[in-house]
Parts: sequence; structure tokens; C-alpha cells
Amino acid sequence: MSTRCLIAIENPDKTYDVIYCHFDGYVRGGVGEELFKNYKERRKVENLISLGNRRQLVETAPEDELYNEPYTKYNNLDELLEELENMIEYIYIFDLNDKWMTIR
Repeated sequence: MSTRCLIAIENPDKTYDVIYCHFDGYVRGGVGEELFKNYKERRKVENLISLGNRRQLVETAPEDELYNEPYTKYNNLDELLEELENMIEYIYIFDLNDKWMTIR
């Protein structure tokens, strides 16, 4: 069974660039922990998002972890939060203050 999540970065115009991650979306011992520990800089988060949707989050992303699907742009936070109704368990947002926010 998978724990699906979205990883998002907030843009200055209040839009969000978002990727889907299929496995291990948990805060502890999963995607959340990896993001909080290893993705503290905006440039690194932007690079992660630029790689597109993925099966799971690993520090070095082998080709077979990527779905070769680009990120999705959401126009506002409300639009992004609607995804919680679509079998997404967690949303991780890197905000304009360069801090992670977790929504469940």
C-alpha cells in the first residue's frame, strides 16, 4: 500500500509548483523526514520539483524513480488543498519563508 503525497513550493505570485510522490509520504520515516532534513534551501527544492512526479523520494533519484511527468502549477492554496480529497494523504509546502509546512 502506498502513502501518497504532494510536494509543493510556493512562488512569489502565490501560485504553487507541485509534484506527486507515490510511496512513503509519511512525516516520520518517509518523505516528510527526508524533506525536513535534506531540502532546506529554495534552490534544492526547486531542483526537486523540476524533476517532476516520482515513485518515491530518495536523495539521489535514479531514473526509474521518476515518472517523466512534469510538475503541475496550482493557482492558489485552495486549489492545492482540494487534492486532499483525491486520495492524497499529505501535502508538503515549502513556503516563501523557506520553511516546510505539512498539511493532512
